[in-house]
Amino acid sequence: MWMAFYSHRALIGRLGFLYHLSSEDRLYRNWRTDALFNSTAQIVADEALIQNARGLVFGGAELLITAAEQRFKAIAAQHT
Repeated sequence: MWMAFYSHRALIGRLGFLYHLSSEDRLYRNWRTDALFNSTAQIVADEALIQNARGLVFGGAELLITAAEQRFKAIAAQHT
């Protein structure tokens, strides 16, 4: 359960960090090619969902973050 929680938080944090770097460097840091973001996404989402998210022009990262949140909620509901 906690791995799902930390993965959800890590995806949000990493995306924010990539946006911060993009702003500083004035060069977009794409989450689709970021190894840390993608390895964390693999913890909470299957490969089909990750590939679908990468193919979206808008909302792909949000889709993965939402999937991570849903996974955490589903695991947490089993433990209550």
